[in-house]
Amino acid sequence: MMCAAIFSLSSCHQSTRKMTMEAEPTTDTEPLTDSTEVTTGTLRLAIADKHLATLDNIVQARIVNPTDTTVEYGEEYHIERETADGWQEVPWSDDYGWNLVGYGVKPHSSTMQGTAAQIDFFHLAPGHYRLSKEVGGEILSNGFYID
Repeated sequence: MMCAAIFSLSSCHQSTRKMTMEAEPTTDTEPLTDSTEVTTGTLRLAIADKHLATLDNIVQARIVNPTDTTVEYGEEYHIERETADGWQEVPWSDDYGWNLVGYGVKPHSSTMQGTAAQIDFFHLAPGHYRLSKEVGGEILSNGFYID
C-alpha cells in the first residue's frame, strides 16, 4: 500500500500563488521492467528529452525507484546552469511558490507524477543545465541542454 506524506518544505518561497497542503495518490506509477533498473538499487532522476529548444516550457523527468521501500517527494525543484565557475542556481521569480503536496513512488517502480519542471519563466539561454529534486531525503539531479 502506498503512503503519501504531507511535506513541509522549509525552502519554499513566498508567493502570491495559493499554497495547498493535500496528499496526492500516485496514479502513473509503472513497475520497472528493465533488469538493470531493478537491480541497481539507487534512486535516479531520468530526464525524457535531454535537448530542449529555448521555446520549450517543460522539462519532463521520471523518478526511478529500484529500492525495496516507498520513497516520498514534493513538487519543489531547482534548476542550475553550468558555468566556468561550476554549477550556479538559476534564481526564482519572487512571485513563484510551491504546492505543498506529498507524492510517493512504490518499490521497484517509477513515476512522472509531480516531476514536470516548468522552465519557460526562467528565459533560459542556450547552455547546459541540470534539474535537481529532493526524493526520499536525497538530492537527485540530471542534466539537460537548451539548444
